[in-house]
Amino acid sequence: MNHPKLSPLKTLVIGAWDEAWKSFVPHWRTLVGFQIVYGLVVALAFWPLVHLMLGELVRASGNSAVTNYDLTAFFLSLKGIGFLTVAGFAGLISWRVQQAMLIFMTAEMGTSPLTALRGVAGRIRPLLAMTFTQLGTLLLLHIPLGVVVFLVWHFLLGEQDINYYLHTHPPQWFAALGLAGLAGAVTLIVVLGLWTRWAYGLPFVLRLKLPAVESLRRSVRYTRGNWALPLLSIGGGWLLLTFGSNALSASALGLGRMVVPLFGNHTGLSVLIVLLVFSTVGLIGLASGTVGMILQTTLINRLFEQVAGVTPEHFPRPSVKDRRTFRRVSIGIMVGALLVMAVSATWWLRRLDFSSQVRITAHRGSSASAPENTLSSLRQAMKDGADFAEIDVQTTKDGEVVVLHDRDLMRMGRDPRALASLILKDLRTIDVGIPFGEAFRGERVPTLREAIDLVHGRMGLNIELKYNIPDPTLGPKVIEILREKEMLGQCVVTSLELEALRQVEELEPRLVTGLIVTKVLGDPTKLGVNFLSVNQNAVTRRLVWQAKRVGLAVHVWTVNDAAGFERMADRGVDVVISDHPADLAALRRARAPFSHPERIAIRLQRLLMR
Repeated sequence: MNHPKLSPLKTLVIGAWDEAWKSFVPHWRTLVGFQIVYGLVVALAFWPLVHLMLGELVRASGNSAVTNYDLTAFFLSLKGIGFLTVAGFAGLISWRVQQAMLIFMTAEMGTSPLTALRGVAGRIRPLLAMTFTQLGTLLLLHIPLGVVVFLVWHFLLGEQDINYYLHTHPPQWFAALGLAGLAGAVTLIVVLGLWTRWAYGLPFVLRLKLPAVESLRRSVRYTRGNWALPLLSIGGGWLLLTFGSNALSASALGLGRMVVPLFGNHTGLSVLIVLLVFSTVGLIGLASGTVGMILQTTLINRLFEQVAGVTPEHFPRPSVKDRRTFRRVSIGIMVGALLVMAVSATWWLRRLDFSSQVRITAHRGSSASAPENTLSSLRQAMKDGADFAEIDVQTTKDGEVVVLHDRDLMRMGRDPRALASLILKDLRTIDVGIPFGEAFRGERVPTLREAIDLVHGRMGLNIELKYNIPDPTLGPKVIEILREKEMLGQCVVTSLELEALRQVEELEPRLVTGLIVTKVLGDPTKLGVNFLSVNQNAVTRRLVWQAKRVGLAVHVWTVNDAAGFERMADRGVDVVISDHPADLAALRRARAPFSHPERIAIRLQRLLMR
């Protein structure tokens, strides 16, 4: 097949952008309105349905929630794989239908969304066939990357505890990053190149009504030797749009930073300005994403017409009835969205909690000032004003309960041996202070008994049961020590393992237990523990509200800055766990005299100043 002779690349790119912009401007209201309405429809219909399906799956598992390591097993089960498949395909199809409708609407500007929807419905089978062909091809291309990552992990990062590599960055770490990064870069280049070659697939399947595979073949053929045209036009356009939106957002934030301090004594005005700035930044982001997708499909159509020699197709102009229907549906959906936002804002304001005094737990002792999980870090935690210290416990080869986080001593003592291979006498020979600093030379891994003797009557302990290897004796041994030291009322016991906590509760009902939550599906407040210890990225107002409603406390880890402390305190959490307890204790003292509106203003200003 003879292709039309192409003009120089620069002229084509500029010409395509010029045509795209000229055709977009007169019809921007219809196109932007469609994007907003379509996005709201997906948000209001698709995501609640996914949430409902996921809730039913969690309940079918026999628990009210699935957390931590159990999530992997959950999603690898038949039901989990089925859910991921259905939800993934539904999301992919909704995105592809949106793209297809925009192809029709930008092929002939002025085409109504309803006309475009009818056009997509008539080509839905080849459209889906092309989508799944592309998806399958991309998944196959990622298999070599997965193999490389697995081999790198196994041979370079599998010998020691992962925390050693994350904290000390030995040569193996950089070698692993280099190999995985190289494999990732090669995969990205291949995928980007293939995606560029597929740029005209949608117009071929929708406008010329070709079969799916033939459409992709034609697209590859028409981009052979000319792949830079769609890459520079579309990719360059997105880069310019991203740069422009970021520049505008930075300008809005910068203006806010200059203006807010001028009204430091006027809380209401400060709050209003901050809200206005964030609203502006949000609108800039929404506008750039919306306009970007419209211009992308417009560019694809204009480029397709240039390289394939296709004249714009004339679709029926929208009838008065079509325009009225779309307008009514749009207004209805937008009103519904505004009502949802109003209710959400009211709920958020009513859930702000300024009444409770947040307690502070030193994470592995004051681990930013002394070697973690040592007697020095516990002494520092007491000096820093911490209410509790969180420590990790596991057993040695001879069954002694000691305070240590990792499965080996490589990170703490530069000794590669695993704790499970050491008796207490051998463990005592390892200096865990020198890697932190000369001032801590001679520091040893303490036993749980030694830690309790140090803090007894002065500070509580949050004892995490650490199962780097299966150890059914750990919980009973901890209980025995707490009874012996009369510390049941001054300690809480936590773990990532729900079954371990159930064992503790069965053996000693007086102990307060908490489930550590990194990721969760479902309602963790019904799992039968006394409190939840939650990653700060997973803490929502809804979760805190659910916990308080059934009498559960909420601990949050790891909070190391003022903004994070303010955010967690305003959400009503009971305890924050921090590497810097002294800083948070000072912030808690400074925060106490402020009124509720002043605390809101301070929090908003901190968000703006970040």
